[in-house]
Amino acid sequence: MYAALTQFLNQVFPTCCMVCNRTIASSYSLCQECEQQLPWMEAHCHGCGLAFPEAVLVNNRCGQCLSDYADRGHALDRCHSLFHYSSPLNNLIPAFKFQARFDIGHCFASLMAVKLAAHFHQHGRPDLLLPVPLHYRRYRERGFNQSWELVKTVSRHTAVPCSNTVLLKQKHTAAQSDLGSARERRRNLTNAFVLHPNCSLESVTTVTIIDDVITTMSTVNNLAGLLKAHGIQGVEAWSIARAGT
Repeated sequence: MYAALTQFLNQVFPTCCMVCNRTIASSYSLCQECEQQLPWMEAHCHGCGLAFPEAVLVNNRCGQCLSDYADRGHALDRCHSLFHYSSPLNNLIPAFKFQARFDIGHCFASLMAVKLAAHFHQHGRPDLLLPVPLHYRRYRERGFNQSWELVKTVSRHTAVPCSNTVLLKQKHTAAQSDLGSARERRRNLTNAFVLHPNCSLESVTTVTIIDDVITTMSTVNNLAGLLKAHGIQGVEAWSIARAGT
């Protein structure tokens, strides 16, 4: 019934592809040709999420991540992204975040849901999906949290529970991408995140964090450390796009 209704609405109210602007009948704003031409992430390190030739990865990890894990370990267990943060993603994602282009967000969330459903089928479902939280000042400026918009759609498609009341950002920070050194990024996020005082994670052992773009890894690693300090055993992160090379 739902599929038939969706097909009918798509025929009556066609949309435009967000890349080429061609009129299409689809459940999201992307034609098949443009979807195939997006910069999909293929072989990548499961530690940092960056693209690498498959031949240089050892147990799905690059040399730097293997060294980091051996030296001091990382709170985040795995990192995955759908795309490289390059054209047209570097125009579409800012339009979603800063111009409230919810059609773009819905499209990418739908694509992510398909990937995550397959991933969960192979590796097991997490107990909870969580967004990267926004500070209330940033939320007031923007009017919404783009990560939460993604999480809601993915949760609806995968039937994995989600929550927007577990993680809280209590410190208004500079954008991580604007900071140069790893030390500056760590200092910027010191005591930035806390668990909501009324949240309960008693029955939660594994969590997937979802964001729009992963740039420096500092945010998701910080959140993973916070969750593991409160008893969560496994944390992975997924994003629409991974910046960096």
